[in-house]
Amino acid sequence: MARYKLVAHSHAIAGREADYERWYDDRHMPDMPDMLAVPGFVSAERFTVVGEGPYRFLAIYEVESNDIRATLAEIGNRAGTDAMPITDAIDTSQVSVVAWHPVAAG
Repeated sequence: MARYKLVAHSHAIAGREADYERWYDDRHMPDMPDMLAVPGFVSAERFTVVGEGPYRFLAIYEVESNDIRATLAEIGNRAGTDAMPITDAIDTSQVSVVAWHPVAAG
């Protein structure tokens, strides 16, 4: 089974940072058992930028999958539903979600 890192960059809507943080801390991360129920999800970590950067928030999910596109499609099917609620405090115009795979050495 191939291993991937799913990297999500995001911003809160201006003036809604506290709502975004509350959703992430009180809802999204506690929902991780549900998200981890998506076949292949192993773990998740959340970060915030030090200083300035193109994105304020970063989440890295570890995924094991034989079909990463199917895994991503399942996330898309769940996002915004009761299975994976999304806050209205996230700036959806500035979200980037990209799957990465390891580069073989040498």
